[in-house]
Amino acid sequence: RGGGGRCTVSRSHVLEVVEQVCSRVVILKDGRIVGHDSVSNLRATLQLPSLDAVFAALVAEEHVDERSRDMIAAMKIGT
Repeated sequence: RGGGGRCTVSRSHVLEVVEQVCSRVVILKDGRIVGHDSVSNLRATLQLPSLDAVFAALVAEEHVDERSRDMIAAMKIGT
């Protein structure tokens, strides 16, 4: 889009840096795209203050209690 047609692809979990240097981001969960837009549009759409908050909202675990019980049960089996 405009301005020279250059693209650099990078991956990072340091979302504060990503937010400062990237014009567009792609957020993946389990190999699927769950977010793809500019940082400002993602923040505005989800009404969240930062890319960290956007990431957390988009990749939130749906069944945390069930997952926790399974993990605890698995740890008890090994003891």
